[in-house]
Amino acid sequence: MKFVADAMLGRLARWMRFLGYDVIYLKNVEDSYVVRVARSQDRILLTRDRGIPLHFKVNCLLIHSEDIYEQLKQLLKEFPPSNNKIRRCMD
Repeated sequence: MKFVADAMLGRLARWMRFLGYDVIYLKNVEDSYVVRVARSQDRILLTRDRGIPLHFKVNCLLIHSEDIYEQLKQLLKEFPPSNNKIRRCMD
């Protein structure tokens, strides 16, 4: 499973990499560009922007909290990591 995180979720993207998730982080780009990347690379879009799921048809997870620990709990509940993931660099 692959993900793309928008500009609001940089810290979450960093923690996801550490946990072994395949995630790219896009900042300073338009919502439409993030959606295009998610669609073209078959990634789940992670966002806190409530407008994205309303205006675009894209596979996404709307992150509810601003708190990183709550964000991680939501992510791990929806997409538990598999045991064979390789840990990645935090940068």
